[in-house]
Amino acid sequence: MIWFWLTLFFHILLPLGLAVFLFWRAYQLGILHRTALTHQWLVRPPQGIEAFARLFAWRDFVAGCWPLLYVALFLVFPRYGKELIPVIAMSGPTHQLFTGYALNRLDKERKRN
Repeated sequence: MIWFWLTLFFHILLPLGLAVFLFWRAYQLGILHRTALTHQWLVRPPQGIEAFARLFAWRDFVAGCWPLLYVALFLVFPRYGKELIPVIAMSGPTHQLFTGYALNRLDKERKRN
């Protein structure tokens, strides 16, 4: 019985919680325009990063889709749970690529001005 609860927690509830958190952040950034959240994951956020809040919203939305895909595939193919872990792991590189792209665009805009 303990394996059922562990499986439920680690393979369904945690990924859903991560997806809900990332979708909430995307909503806050993209719809409500709470640009202060752009500073949350950057160690030393550069000035002007708030202009790319919409890009950060897309970053969180796309990164939140990976855990949902994992849960859907896990519910359809429960025997392949271990093999599906790279699906959820793709949210990290996706998150980093969008962040790097936003910082690169900010550097290009600074050089123009």
